[in-house]
Amino acid sequence: MKIMVIGLRAAFGTQGGIESHVRDIMTSMAQSRGRECSIEIIERKRFVSTNRSLPKGIAALKLTQIWCPKSTSLEAIVHSFLATLYAGFKRPDILHIHGIGPSLVAPLARLLGLKIVVTHHGEDYGRDKWGAFAKLMLRLGEYFASNFSNARIVIAPGLDEKLQTKFARKFNYIPNAVPKCNRIKRGPILGKFELRPGKYLLHVGRIVPEKCQLDLIEAFKTLETDWNLVLVGGSDHESEYSRSVLNGAQTDSRVVMTGSLDREAVAELLSHAGGFALPSTHEGLPIALLEAMSYGLPIIVSALPTLISLNLPSEVYVIPKDISDLSAKIQNLIDNSPKEPIPHRWEKHLDMFKLENVTEGTFKVYQTIFKN
Repeated sequence: MKIMVIGLRAAFGTQGGIESHVRDIMTSMAQSRGRECSIEIIERKRFVSTNRSLPKGIAALKLTQIWCPKSTSLEAIVHSFLATLYAGFKRPDILHIHGIGPSLVAPLARLLGLKIVVTHHGEDYGRDKWGAFAKLMLRLGEYFASNFSNARIVIAPGLDEKLQTKFARKFNYIPNAVPKCNRIKRGPILGKFELRPGKYLLHVGRIVPEKCQLDLIEAFKTLETDWNLVLVGGSDHESEYSRSVLNGAQTDSRVVMTGSLDREAVAELLSHAGGFALPSTHEGLPIALLEAMSYGLPIIVSALPTLISLNLPSEVYVIPKDISDLSAKIQNLIDNSPKEPIPHRWEKHLDMFKLENVTEGTFKVYQTIFKN
């Protein structure tokens, strides 16, 4: 079975939820199913780093780069269009499209005679960064994903039932996967940013309005604590919001902005953090949160429907955009932090997100339409 994957920037060396999702599942599938399938991931050329580290010895996994424009609004759709034409030439058995934006090309893919799987990563038209026309196109992409694909996957709990009611189509709930994470010893990253183990609150995410880094900074500034607030992630395109976050961070010496970091550096920060915060206004099923839980960190997350459905303890949830509630939750996390870091036991919440289960579920979807 030949599988081609489109809809992401780059599978390795690039930040982003879809990127992490594709990287982990496709690498796992190539390793476990290498004799049954070959996988080709189509990347956006300008996001591919020349010095990135790639997995070795996986013959079933191939990476192909195709040009895309620099425009934020055109980047995804132009690349998806070109990638679909390439797929029409290469003739994979399955074309897997990730995201409702790239799914605008689903009718073209069907016209070219391709079998399509679409993964719906979330209702992106709810993100603050998009204008009215972009939101309209995302809704159209969702419609195309639902009506022109051979099989559909959602990663957010509860979204499958919502979309099945909306479009009268079957959606398979297969969540994001989180590989087993083991804490690592202190390395150069803590020293570089002058951080003390167990004495910093960590946030990992792209600098965009819906991640609410500015709210985190404002809430943290109200606290009298010797902890640090560490923001990991960068902005793909400089914006008014990213400049506001940078300016806000500069007003408090306790706030550390690291920019984008590689997986090893993020692993070190997760291994020694005192807690993790994600006070977003919009989320599907964030891999950064699942990883923080896998590392055993105390967490603070927004009370959004997809996150409430995880059935986490009530005290971890914060009201979105409520600075005073966020401040109180951070203070409570700090006050209850043990002198010596003790991993929080999240195992019962993470069982359904095991990488091998998610990989197997995805492969079964492929098999269903491959045989038909």
